[in-house]
Amino acid sequence: MNPRVRTALIATPVVLAILFLGGKLVFALLVAVIAALGAREYLELAAPGTAGFEAVLVPVWSALVVLGFLGSSAALPGGILALGALVYFGIWIAGPGPTEETFRRWSAAAGAWVLVALFLGQLVRVRAVGMWPVFFLAAIVWSGDIAGYYVGSAFGRRLLAPKVSPKKTVEGALASVLAGAGVALLFALLTPVPHSPAGSLLLGIALNAAAQIGDLAESLLKRCAGVKDSGSLFPGHGGVLDRVDAFLLSAPLYALLLHS
Repeated sequence: MNPRVRTALIATPVVLAILFLGGKLVFALLVAVIAALGAREYLELAAPGTAGFEAVLVPVWSALVVLGFLGSSAALPGGILALGALVYFGIWIAGPGPTEETFRRWSAAAGAWVLVALFLGQLVRVRAVGMWPVFFLAAIVWSGDIAGYYVGSAFGRRLLAPKVSPKKTVEGALASVLAGAGVALLFALLTPVPHSPAGSLLLGIALNAAAQIGDLAESLLKRCAGVKDSGSLFPGHGGVLDRVDAFLLSAPLYALLLHS
């Protein structure tokens, strides 16, 4: 069996079981673990060879930032991040001091905390509204990804962003948007999502576009780092960031709209 298919067959039931059976805390813990793993991958992409206290502090603090979204204060995740930065900068000031690596390593840590922990942590805010909005977002992302891949492979002629992702096509991107919009409308008609069918249709288009840009953004980072995948945790699928890149921008956008 293809490793990609085998991984999907194992991972999908686990994720669905957590969503159906677990509460908000269990879901937040899952996102926290994903953020910690993703932050470690981001560090390796942005500053290869990062080790020592950073390899532990940045991922662990990423998980804490995500768990901060369980609190009642909207400022809590940012406060936790600031405390982590205080510890991180303090260690650098007291230890290595200015080196040729300082700016790159600090930038890598900041990117991991913001792009992975803060952005991905917004999924916890989506889950705070209910389980169905999480399924709504995931369905838009996954259906768009599947439609874009198969339509692009079969009918794609015009490259969407050849310098970033040579296999993505305009035709695939349009199919992805249409699939995301159609699934969003279907969800609004069949499930208790907190928005109207018309609003869901518009959300499907906007969230799918954000998901595609997030995917391309991670592809750009990997090209800058000279690697094919962000990691090798999932056979046939790459690393954690390869699996959640579409949520890095779509989750904050959806959380903002849900809570505004």
